[in-house]
Amino acid sequence: AWLNLGSCLTAQQQIAEAHKAYSRALELKPGRSEALNGLGVVAQAENNDEEALRRFQEARAADPKNSRIHLNIGGLYEKQKKSAEAIAEYRIFLEGWKGNAETAEAIQRKIEELTHLQ
Repeated sequence: AWLNLGSCLTAQQQIAEAHKAYSRALELKPGRSEALNGLGVVAQAENNDEEALRRFQEARAADPKNSRIHLNIGGLYEKQKKSAEAIAEYRIFLEGWKGNAETAEAIQRKIEELTHLQ
């Protein structure tokens, strides 16, 4: 329930409240990748990229096959102009992505654009 609340609050840009919800989810189940990923998204929304990366890396360690975590890390690396790292994370994302084809195609285009920047 706390994860769903955190997700809804994040979508509504209620970042402080989302942080509380994800933190509560983590208290109830320490190491939960979805809560760690949510806290990373919240940190990114607060322009705290260092904290976002730390949380995303914790989430990845807890659940290395979670595609959304790799997508978030890739996006953060792309923002930081770390093209090689972003490409690596995006490729891992694509390997595990089970969602819609449009998202996969968009990420493939990102990989191609970043490859040309290197």
